[in-house]
Amino acid sequence: MKNFDCKRYWLVLKQNVIQGRKRFLSSYAGVFLGLFLTFMCISIGTRSNPCYNYTQNGVALTFCVFMLGCLVFGSAVLGHLDSKTARITALMLPATNLEKFLVRLTLCLPVYWVLYVPVFLAADAAQMLTTEVIGGNGQWIAPVLWQELANFGDFLNSSAIQIGDRAYYVLWSIIAFCTLTYAVYIFGSAVFRKRAFILTSVVLFAANILSGYMLLSIDTREFQLKMGEDFTGILFIVLMFAGAAGLVFASYKLFCRMQVVVPKLFGK
Repeated sequence: MKNFDCKRYWLVLKQNVIQGRKRFLSSYAGVFLGLFLTFMCISIGTRSNPCYNYTQNGVALTFCVFMLGCLVFGSAVLGHLDSKTARITALMLPATNLEKFLVRLTLCLPVYWVLYVPVFLAADAAQMLTTEVIGGNGQWIAPVLWQELANFGDFLNSSAIQIGDRAYYVLWSIIAFCTLTYAVYIFGSAVFRKRAFILTSVVLFAANILSGYMLLSIDTREFQLKMGEDFTGILFIVLMFAGAAGLVFASYKLFCRMQVVVPKLFGK
């Protein structure tokens, strides 16, 4: 059969949603609870300190929760294969490995990005209602967030950022770094069947310390002056995107070689 078929892909997607509905509901309930508790904490901080900017800090923490959720869901791409029964079910599913892997990427990446919006709105409404009930002065965060996103979009569409500007490379460096980090957690889900998020975080933390020490011992400034700052910036951005693509591909290859019984280091 073909390596990819849209109809089979859709059927596998529905099967994953139905079979893992409890896990998905608990995951998004966790996102809702995280946002709600965050909003309530900064609401209490505002009541004790009137100078505390509630909405601006709420917007910043909304992005922080979103990014943390991205990493958690990224480490859950292959997290459903944490038991022998789940691995047997996945292997017996009448679809190609590519379709199964793409389904998991879809559920843990773009689906999360889309569903984060209603979860955020629900958490915002809950904190507004709770604040009013306990006698506080509730403030909506959603309108401020929308305005911040609109301002950022206007900034990108304006002539403020041009190729060659430092801000241009900083923006793409942030995007490339976030993409690479995301790919690291996806790869972690393929390596660690249990506690993938925690173990990947520990490994990533140790790798960052080691790489930072190595960069300090190497004179990168001389390389930048010799090759040019623009070329060096583009090179690092390309390397990060290439590394992210390589890690996702390696995750797919590990998924294709999945065994029912895995070594104790990686799973049960």
